[in-house]
Amino acid sequence: MDPDPTYSVTYAPNGATSGSVPLDGTAYKEGDTVTVLGNTGNLMKTGFVFSCWNDGSNDYSAGN
Repeated sequence: MDPDPTYSVTYAPNGATSGSVPLDGTAYKEGDTVTVLGNTGNLMKTGFVFSCWNDGSNDYSAGN
């Protein structure tokens, strides 16, 4: 029998000009709760202010 699959959370810099994305090394199983990480790597993009992560449809603040 195959073990339960696990999933990872990956953050994208989306055109950031400096800084780095946070790394979440947790292997999540289906149904696990994920806590959104903050901008720990100080991502910056000229002319913008970081406020939250977005998956293209929804905003996710750190700690959600």
